[in-house]
Amino acid sequence: LGTEVLPGNYGHSIRPYGRSVRLGRPRGINAAQHFKTMILKQLKVGFMEVFCYLLGCEATGEAVVIDPAGDEKRIVEKVRNSGLDIVGIVNTHGHPDHTCGNAKVAALTEAKIYMHSLDDRFFGSPEGRSLGRQMGFAPSPPADVTVEHGDTIPFGKKALEVIHTPGHTPGG
Repeated sequence: LGTEVLPGNYGHSIRPYGRSVRLGRPRGINAAQHFKTMILKQLKVGFMEVFCYLLGCEATGEAVVIDPAGDEKRIVEKVRNSGLDIVGIVNTHGHPDHTCGNAKVAALTEAKIYMHSLDDRFFGSPEGRSLGRQMGFAPSPPADVTVEHGDTIPFGKKALEVIHTPGHTPGG
């Protein structure tokens, strides 16, 4: 995968499809060191060519995958070939084209699935699961961890801060 250093200082955001995921840093770690050792990679996956993101902590080798929307074996192989272990699967929102790879990636890695509680509730309902199937997507299992605004998602010595941006979906 290679290492791509995220430029800037504390408080920069990644905004896939208008969703905002702020990169927070654990207490006691200075901002320059925090971002200097983060791996960031973008992959186009699935038949809808959704962007999937990999964020990794170089210090510990732990990583999260954001929106695994197909090509799950390729995602996991690339991560493993980089010497990283996936510990979390993060969804920017609950639409099936962004969550259809959750089950396979979780099965291959034993990673926890993180999703906003409103999207987990709706897309886990019979109506929500039916919506995905009608579009040709495998439904996501329920989230292992539901998140709310201000929560953090840890991976190694890094963390993501959840910023709730409803609109595209209730939990988006």
